[in-house]
Amino acid sequence: MVSKQHRINWLRDSMLSCIKNLNIPKFLLTQILGTVWKGVYYSSISPISFGDLQEEPLPGPKWIRLKNRLSGICGSDLSLFFLKANPKISLAALPGLSRVFLGHEICSKVADVGTEVKIFKPGQRVVLQKILPCCFNKEIEPPCPQCQQGLYAICEN
Repeated sequence: MVSKQHRINWLRDSMLSCIKNLNIPKFLLTQILGTVWKGVYYSSISPISFGDLQEEPLPGPKWIRLKNRLSGICGSDLSLFFLKANPKISLAALPGLSRVFLGHEICSKVADVGTEVKIFKPGQRVVLQKILPCCFNKEIEPPCPQCQQGLYAICEN
């Protein structure tokens, strides 16, 4: 685990991903239809989709690109997939977040590093903790008091 002094941003390499687009009308429609048609969760009506994410340039010098090798799907991912989470208290409530990727227990290899990254090298194996959008991800300096304490889930930003 990287200490908060060495926390950096990361991008996933191109791969097939399960994506939840935070679209409230689709969310509500799927929840309603899900009471009578369980197949709606796998249809184009659902806010969940599968797609190939294309590789993008690193957004900044503190970022690294990872090539994921293995990702786990757990109960929190399944609750997102089957829309069991209330959008008022789930990831949909976070500002500036338009989509979520399911599978957050991830084993990866470092594929590329930004110019200011000193502690990681391409080819290193890493394990990721779940990352929420916070001051560190948005490169906000100085970080809010919660992020300074490592409480990223309650970031002011």
